[in-house]
Amino acid sequence: MNTNITRNRLAKYNLNGTLPAPWDSNANGSVTTLAVSGNNIYAGGTFTTIATLTTTYVVKLNKTTGAIGSWTTVTGGSVEDIEVNCSNIYLAGSFTSVGGNPRNRCAKVVISTGAVSAFNPDFTSTFFPSVKPVIMFLKYDLPSTRM
Repeated sequence: MNTNITRNRLAKYNLNGTLPAPWDSNANGSVTTLAVSGNNIYAGGTFTTIATLTTTYVVKLNKTTGAIGSWTTVTGGSVEDIEVNCSNIYLAGSFTSVGGNPRNRCAKVVISTGAVSAFNPDFTSTFFPSVKPVIMFLKYDLPSTRM
């Protein structure tokens, strides 16, 4: 088992308890939510850098290598929840913009490109985990074509 290896705020463990050498996110702030889709992990929180690269509260990571994905969607505040739905992810948190677009506390992002969709529920108060059922409703009850 590996000992004395630093992993700041986000780490991957092998089933045998070892830490894979290349996987070191070194987040500079809290990681409050994770979602997995395919070979990617989506992390959200209060961090502004991952592996010394600016990521601003949300990041797409390769789940095998930990490398930052092909996009980083900039949010104007922390991300508290991420839910994956087919080809999109829903973000919720204390942000007021995503990708330069006004989005109060909830947004839908296209996984393949990181583009922000037109979907804008315009929540009026800061997201807390107790609002998770709302995000789950959006994820499962509304067809993607309506958003």
